[in-house]
Amino acid sequence: MRKHPVRTALGITTAVMLACGAAAFGPAAPASAQFGARRTAERLDVAVASSREATAALLWQSKDNPRDMLAGGVPYLIQWGLLAGGWMHARILTAALELPQDADTARRLLDADFYGVHSLSRIPSLTEVIQAGEIV
Repeated sequence: MRKHPVRTALGITTAVMLACGAAAFGPAAPASAQFGARRTAERLDVAVASSREATAALLWQSKDNPRDMLAGGVPYLIQWGLLAGGWMHARILTAALELPQDADTARRLLDADFYGVHSLSRIPSLTEVIQAGEIV
């Protein structure tokens, strides 16, 4: 039995988020780094949950009204692009937290936080657009 590609990708994203959290909460990371990594992991968790809702909505819409599903195609692709960016920031953050804390590490923490605020926060609104279908 083949695994569903969307479920597999979301599972990988969740695993990276958990790895980010595990690395960030280690005793070697300073409190500010732990807080920033925790905030990034929480935002990524919300984004993954929202993407799962969007995927379920598209699968449900494909049965009843294919036009609704097609109307959500572009927002769905944008959502996946934003989620991939969050995934990459989580990976960078995980690697940065294993290095000695310096200005470069602090910049990476700020970059991940900035991306979470400005990009990952868009994912739930795109889920609403996808769920609305062609009526919007």
